[in-house]
Amino acid sequence: MRGGYPQWDDLTKFERRHVIRLREVFISRLGKWGDPASDKSVIPFMTEYGRCLGYTHQWDKPQHQDLQPSCMASVDDPEEYSKANDIGWRTFRTKLESDPLLSNEIICPYPKVQCVDCGMCDGKDSRFRKNIAVNAHGVRYKVSRYKEYRTQLECLSCSTTTGCCLWVGCYDCMIGEQSTLTCKMPDFTGERV
Repeated sequence: MRGGYPQWDDLTKFERRHVIRLREVFISRLGKWGDPASDKSVIPFMTEYGRCLGYTHQWDKPQHQDLQPSCMASVDDPEEYSKANDIGWRTFRTKLESDPLLSNEIICPYPKVQCVDCGMCDGKDSRFRKNIAVNAHGVRYKVSRYKEYRTQLECLSCSTTTGCCLWVGCYDCMIGEQSTLTCKMPDFTGERV
């Protein structure tokens, strides 16, 4: 035994059968404490006997393409969604309720169906072929922070004086009114403030 956890070779025949049976019944989550790309050594064991769920933000790196069979590409916007699909990944995307589903995307059944019972997020080798999107959910402050993050992403992509976090008068952006104030960033058109 190393580190308090028994190694496979240390298990009795009965214990091994028990572990195998549990793997057939339950779905394991790869990377419970971080991105599965950070420690790929456990993936062969985890995927050998059963289904696994996994999400990686490292999907665009060449050295992590081997995670496609067992992990979903965790994407933040439609542009990343397209890039990930183009290189063969199935995707998992958090969205706002007001955002439409993208092509070949379905809504996650959570919380009506728990992940352990569903298993749709088990990578490219899954029997499911669609990409998964989930509406932002959870405690109120986290959903609010996600909405703020999304607003910042949208504001970073604007190229007109529409009022956003980079523009003087960002409050106008939040209430949906158009601002005619000038940009603080030198990369955009308009005078610097």
